[in-house]
Amino acid sequence: MMGMLGQAEHAVAELREKISKGTVTGDNTVGRVEEEIRAAVENRKQKTWPSWLPMPNPDLCKDEPPVDIVGSQRGLKQQLATMKTKLGHVWPPAFIAVLENSISHLDEADRQVSHIEAQPNASGHLAKIPQPIFVKLQELSLLGSELDITTPNKNIEQLRTQLAAVTSRPTDNPDSIGNMGWTKVQIQTKIIDNLKDIIRSIEAAELENQKIDNLTDLRRSADMEVASLKEPNWSLKIQCTSSLASVKQSLDAMKVTDQEASSEFAQRMATSKRKVAANTERQQQVWREMNQLFEELGGLAIERSGEINWQVDAMEKELSRKAEHTWGEQVANENIRRLEETYNFAVGSIACIEGTEKIIAEAVDTALHYKDNITQDLNQQKYALLTEVENEIATLQSWSDHHRGFVSDVLRHTH
Repeated sequence: MMGMLGQAEHAVAELREKISKGTVTGDNTVGRVEEEIRAAVENRKQKTWPSWLPMPNPDLCKDEPPVDIVGSQRGLKQQLATMKTKLGHVWPPAFIAVLENSISHLDEADRQVSHIEAQPNASGHLAKIPQPIFVKLQELSLLGSELDITTPNKNIEQLRTQLAAVTSRPTDNPDSIGNMGWTKVQIQTKIIDNLKDIIRSIEAAELENQKIDNLTDLRRSADMEVASLKEPNWSLKIQCTSSLASVKQSLDAMKVTDQEASSEFAQRMATSKRKVAANTERQQQVWREMNQLFEELGGLAIERSGEINWQVDAMEKELSRKAEHTWGEQVANENIRRLEETYNFAVGSIACIEGTEKIIAEAVDTALHYKDNITQDLNQQKYALLTEVENEIATLQSWSDHHRGFVSDVLRHTH
């Protein structure tokens, strides 16, 4: 490289010496110098950084895609799909809707990172965040599954039928009336016992429901972990957006400036070449009229010398500027490519994280709503049954005038 630059500088010096002596008679020397200068500039490796191009930030551009986040997101999607297959027939419809919406959120995120190669990893950090919440959904789905009130309800229906039959049976025999009263008390007592069995089952379900009480804490913890993953990617996205805008704006401005400079150089060079051509023709005429026009020849030689010197200087500067422009444009385009790729990485990571964030919010909200509904339903059943027990006891008490002895014994055991 230095050899070529040395040759170009030697050619320029030789040309300037000939111009000063007035021995330049044509454009061959100028053309040769132009070729040598062009070759030297184009092969120059060490270039200065263009003043119009912002310096790149090597710490901002990321060459590696977010494989961990994408792999975790895909592993979580597989895990949720497996849960839907296994639990679709036993989970409540609201919980199945959460699974389907969660898979939909992850599919949407996966479309934004489909160009990133990453194996599904259900044990990744992002995939683990919502897992405790789905464990709670499983616990809630099992709540009340062992609540067996069908048998006591059937017993109560049969006993009420028997009581109605006994009550409607007509008799005038005092002994038959006594036996009927005892039978009614026994049936009523069994009804109360079955109602109390149902109440005990409901209270057991209530106790299990109260044990599932840390859903809000789980959501708070999950939100904090999601935020810790999301914040650096948001910051990276904002920095890439700003840097991309700056580089693209500088590149657009440079293109306009380059066009203007190239146009001005072409116009001035064309003008200068026309002057040199006219000068050459006139100089030949002056040489033929040397004796009469020596002073004019000297003036023309000086003029030509100035123009050729300008052409050499301008040619060297323009070729250097062109080489610098080409190299700067390459650097800017590479910087844009890397920034856009890093931006896409950040956007893909955010999409994966936001999909998980939506899953967490929807799963917790659904679980809390489902838990509140269970609590309210159990309380309503319990209250209705307690009211029914009180009514049955009141019925027994209303019989005390006719069957005092039987009823007193039963009431004593009932309370």
